[in-house]
Amino acid sequence: HDGFARQSNGDLHSQRYVDGVPDAVRVTNYPLTTPKHRHGGQNLLNQDLGIYVQDQWTRDKLTINLGVRWEYWNGSTGASSVEAGRFVGARSFPELKNLPNWKDFAPRFGLAYDVFGDGRTAIKVGFNRYNDQAWTKFAGKYNPLSEATKTLDWEDLNGDDIAQDNEIDLSTLPEGFGGAKITNTVANDIQRPYSLEWHAQVQHEVMDGLSINLGYYHRSMKDLTFSDNLDIGLSDYTAVQVVSPLDGSTFTVHNINADAVKGNRVVDSTSSDSDKRGAWSDTIELGWSGRWGEGHLLYGGVGLQKYVTAMCDSLDDPNTLRFCDQRKEDIPWRAQLKISGVNPLPAGFQFSWTLSSEPGTFLPGGRATTLTEGFNGSNATYWRIRRSTTYEDGTLVIPNMTEASIKVPLVSPGSEILDRYTLLDLSLSRSFEMPNGLRIQPRIDVFNLANAGPIFAIKTAEYGASTYMQPTKTMQARMIRLSMQVNF
Repeated sequence: HDGFARQSNGDLHSQRYVDGVPDAVRVTNYPLTTPKHRHGGQNLLNQDLGIYVQDQWTRDKLTINLGVRWEYWNGSTGASSVEAGRFVGARSFPELKNLPNWKDFAPRFGLAYDVFGDGRTAIKVGFNRYNDQAWTKFAGKYNPLSEATKTLDWEDLNGDDIAQDNEIDLSTLPEGFGGAKITNTVANDIQRPYSLEWHAQVQHEVMDGLSINLGYYHRSMKDLTFSDNLDIGLSDYTAVQVVSPLDGSTFTVHNINADAVKGNRVVDSTSSDSDKRGAWSDTIELGWSGRWGEGHLLYGGVGLQKYVTAMCDSLDDPNTLRFCDQRKEDIPWRAQLKISGVNPLPAGFQFSWTLSSEPGTFLPGGRATTLTEGFNGSNATYWRIRRSTTYEDGTLVIPNMTEASIKVPLVSPGSEILDRYTLLDLSLSRSFEMPNGLRIQPRIDVFNLANAGPIFAIKTAEYGASTYMQPTKTMQARMIRLSMQVNF
């Protein structure tokens, strides 16, 4: 354990002590920049250009909006030449250009129809394309110059509490430490991920001061990126039947063959089949807004959403194909409700409130979390099988297992969801006019009136881990706030 740590100091990130005794040091590959190349190795955004053209036509009750946006996105990594440090040699890397170099169109289409010609009922339809925003993270993924650290044993021979080279076990420092970061390469024809969205809405003014809106929205993600290890194929694995520790069911896990060479020739490219790698969301929303009397307001809405993904085009790891297509699983629709109101009271008081009911979150998982890589929006309990993992009778789960560990989901995504919760917040205020134009407004707010305590997050969904299903974040307890606003 880190009983005490001395913070970063150039080549040494920290010194570790166990029960007050020097134990280890964490070394770094500093320096990463020099005065001559102060901006060397940085991830650069060279171009972020958008040109937009739009026009609108109206004929009788129909209004049409057409637009198109042309986007140019170009990034790179700067050339760098970094001098040697205490634990790393001198390094030089050339500039890497066109990371990425994307030129894309993004059309926009909107249609609105005034059904009765009185402006009280409208039907709206739209179609849009939205391109992924890469920023500098795209170039950063392929930048060979980055911070590296390594923990090495340390014995303080002279007792001066300073880690000298002869006291550090440098024999365990990996060869080439701090040099070029091993990164994936990127295909020359990689495309920019994007999403297509279309929606249909009906808006209606029921009476003066009361309107409702009903809408349906569908979005699909296209041209998602996937990584392919050129040295490994699906045929390099052997199927093994294992028994789930959750329910005793049998399923297949794949053990990589011992003679397979798992090299570093990994290429990032665009998935060629959007049906095997994609994401789709459907949302239904009903909203309302009302006003009556002397300042009474009521507004809110209810929504239903379903989000599913597919990542079934792996060419080098069949273990990722279990539950890879969420469209085949029982992913639930998630309902959300929010209602707010403002009500004037006698004697100049004003009462406001908000009632919300939110769906619980899916369990955390270990898959990608960006549009570029694909997003697995729902996860569930998984099992990390190691070489030493055994059943209750002591039998190895996977005899002659090759890799150090294999991670497999035990249940389908969407089958485990954290707590749903309902919140009620209240507020009471009053303004007082004082002499000389002074106005004060005392206010009392009560948050989470029912003192709900749902679990928002857990430590891990890894079955068998000591922190399995251990809560890490819950709703803030009931809170009362007294405040005053003064205007002069």
